[in-house]
Amino acid sequence: MGIELVDGAATYEVTHPSGTVFVLKHWTVGMQEEVDRECLVQDGKGKVSYNVSRERQLKIALALADWRGVTQGGAPASCAPETKAKLPVGVILWLVREIDERAGLRMADEEKKTSN
Repeated sequence: MGIELVDGAATYEVTHPSGTVFVLKHWTVGMQEEVDRECLVQDGKGKVSYNVSRERQLKIALALADWRGVTQGGAPASCAPETKAKLPVGVILWLVREIDERAGLRMADEEKKTSN
């Protein structure tokens, strides 16, 4: 085994429990840097906070490339910024978890169970 370098142009698919297929771009250092720039907020008094809501928005905007099985008004919906924003909160949270796990930013549930 080893470590495979990230190809920012490559995509992979994940299937939501609903059966919907999401096509995601591999998370890159550049994407993470953009999220950090926009989400780390200094208040001018030496305190730093992190905007988690904005982080979720950016991860979906940057990583979600396409989908199959998403509809609006009964018709297939295009994977555009305005439709991405209409995804149910639970789906967005699921996608962010998938992105984070694939990028190594979060330990997969299976790994948590075996790492004790």
